Amino acid sequence: MQNQSYIGDVVNFKTYSKSFKLKKRHDNSRENWEVHKNAHEPIIDRADFEKVQTTFGDTKYRKPKQIEKNMFAGFLKCSDCGANLNYKYIVGNNDNSYFSCKNKRANNGLCKKTHHIRVDMLTQVVKNNIAKIVGFANNFEDEFVKLVVDENYKLTQERQRKNNETLQKRIARDKEIDALIEGLFEEKILGNLTEERFKKLTYKYEDEQSGLKQKIKNLKQMVLEDKKHVLDVNGFLDIVKNILKSST
Repeated sequence: MQNQSYIGDVVNFKTYSKSFKLKKRHDNSRENWEVHKNAHEPIIDRADFEKVQTTFGDTKYRKPKQIEKNMFAGFLKCSDCGANLNYKYIVGNNDNSYFSCKNKRANNGLCKKTHHIRVDMLTQVVKNNIAKIVGFANNFEDEFVKLVVDENYKLTQERQRKNNETLQKRIARDKEIDALIEGLFEEKILGNLTEERFKKLTYKYEDEQSGLKQKIKNLKQMVLEDKKHVLDVNGFLDIVKNILKSST
């Protein structure tokens, strides 16, 4: 009742292995799945299938609430318990918006202090800090350039490291799929696999590999761009100055 294959879809990356050398598979989070709709002939009507899903009460089939977003959302943490500060607002009153501790609001005992900060106060603090940075940059341009370049270099190195790790995992998976497909041919020749089963499994792996090769190509391009990255400090200063002018 929850298998999308019956409505003609092919779902890839439902599981993963930590290394191509390890046989153990782990469940992958749903956002990392790749779904190819109408890839083969369905045996269950899609509308009926989706109607059945609602009876399970699973949140993954519910429509997300439409909420107002804030530029600081996801960046603020509670100084005591480390939980996210959630954005709250009163509909129709933009002046009354604030961030508060997730655990304190849930009253789960993980945070005993009340953490509450208004968005307008937070915005003013950030603007004041940006003004100080621009002032320092104008007065001590050489020192500022060195600080920014050094920090940017660290961020670029970290991003490049993560991209390289992901790239190597996907290259390993690509090679693993080659071995799996080769194994299918051997099983078919030995008579251990029917023609129908052989075709289904081969299509599944080839479909996954096709998407994988495109991701590998994109990652290689990202790694290459990181190597060529050059920070435009003057452009950065112009952007910050324009933001300050537009907000005054």
